[in-house]
Amino acid sequence: MPHHKTASHPNPLVYQLATLGLTQQESVILIALLKLGREARTGEIAQVAQSGQSATHRILSSLHKKGLVSKVSKGTGKGGWDYFFADDPRQTLPHLVDREAETFQRDLEQKRAIAEPLAGLLNQMERQEVAVPEVRFFEGIDGLIRIYDDIANNAKSEVFSYLYDVYDKEQKEWDRFQSYFKLNFEPKVTMRGLKFRTIFPPSNISKDSFSQISNRPGYEARILSGEKKAVASFIATYDEKTILFSFEGRKAGLIIKDETIAKTHRWLLEEKWKKAVPSGENTQAG
Repeated sequence: MPHHKTASHPNPLVYQLATLGLTQQESVILIALLKLGREARTGEIAQVAQSGQSATHRILSSLHKKGLVSKVSKGTGKGGWDYFFADDPRQTLPHLVDREAETFQRDLEQKRAIAEPLAGLLNQMERQEVAVPEVRFFEGIDGLIRIYDDIANNAKSEVFSYLYDVYDKEQKEWDRFQSYFKLNFEPKVTMRGLKFRTIFPPSNISKDSFSQISNRPGYEARILSGEKKAVASFIATYDEKTILFSFEGRKAGLIIKDETIAKTHRWLLEEKWKKAVPSGENTQAG
C-alpha cells in the first residue's frame, strides 16, 4: 500500500498511522479526537490538536470519508452545529487497511492491463528504431584472409560476388594469400559444398584463368564485358552478410550483417550478372 511521507513528529503514533495511509495532519486530528473521548465541535478539536479551525474542519471531513470519524449534526439552520467523534479504532483501522489494499489491488490490476500491450509496442519500436547493422572491419592481407575464413566457415547460401583482385604486389604477401586460398579455403568450401557465382571485369582475368575458375566444382563465373574502368574491389553477399573490400589505398574492407543491405547488393549483382557473358571470349590476355 502507498505510504505518505511524514515529517518528524514527537508523537510516534503519528508515524505509525502514516504507515496505514494517513497524512500527518489526519493522524494528529484523529489522535486529538481520541484523547477527547467524546463528540466535539471543530473548534474544540482544533484547540487540542493545536491546528487552525478551517484546516481542522477539512481534515475531519477527510477522516469522515475514510470511515474513521462519525459526524452528527445538532440543531437546525444557522444555529446548527456539526459534532465529530472518533469511532472505535479497533474496528475502523482494520477496515481502513482493507480498503487501502483493495484500492492498491485495483490500481495494480489496471497497471498490469496497461503494461502488457505497452511492453509489446515498446519492443516493436526497439526493433524498428534501435536495430543497427553489425559491422566488422578488416585490413591488409590478414584481413582479407579473415574475410575468406568467414565465408568458408559460416556461409550457408550461395556466395555471389564481383572480384577485381589487383593487389599491388608485395609479392610475398600476395603469395601468402594464394597459398591460404589453395590449401585452406578451397578444400573447406569444397567439403561443405558451397556454391559460388563470380563476376569479373575483362581486364582482371585471362582466358586460361577464367576456364580454371569455371571448371571448379560449385563455381560459376561470367565476364562483365565493356567494364573498362573497373574498381579494384571485392564485393560479395551471402546469407544476411555483405562484403566490401577495396584493393586500392589502405586495402581494407567490411563485413556488414544486415538482411536489407545484403538483399540490395544481391539485386545489384544480379543486374550485373544479366549483362555479363558466361565465357572468356571477351577477356584480355593476362
